[in-house]
Amino acid sequence: MKKMWICAFCSAMFLATFHFAYGAGHKETIETNEMPPRAQQFMKTHFGTAALHAYRDDDKFKVETATGQEVEFDKNGRWEEIENTQHRSLPSSVIALLPAPARSYMATHHPDGIVYEIKRDKKGYVVELGGEKVKIRFDTQGNYIKHKSHK
Repeated sequence: MKKMWICAFCSAMFLATFHFAYGAGHKETIETNEMPPRAQQFMKTHFGTAALHAYRDDDKFKVETATGQEVEFDKNGRWEEIENTQHRSLPSSVIALLPAPARSYMATHHPDGIVYEIKRDKKGYVVELGGEKVKIRFDTQGNYIKHKSHK
């Protein structure tokens, strides 16, 4: 009886491991027209006709451009993360998505900072600056909360 329980437990652990390794986080290539309309419009507005590769990863969508931009959207097509993987500046139209107080703070305190990544969540925004290697946290209104230097 004890051996049977051990076998059952080991089988369950194997299946759970297999699911997390291969089932969860499955990245499926899709056509850009399979993304939510909001995400499609966002890409056209901010990245134009740059070559796109779109993926569905569980309930999120990810788009990569030939110029090194990566954008992650939620299931409704709302952007969550925008990054230039080559640590070059994001387009000015993307930086303009940040609330005015956040843009003002960066212009005043980090005028030479290169914005290469912006993340948005329910708490606000996180902006990563190249050159200075700084990560800045803002609330949902764009008010400065804190920063962290990566040296």
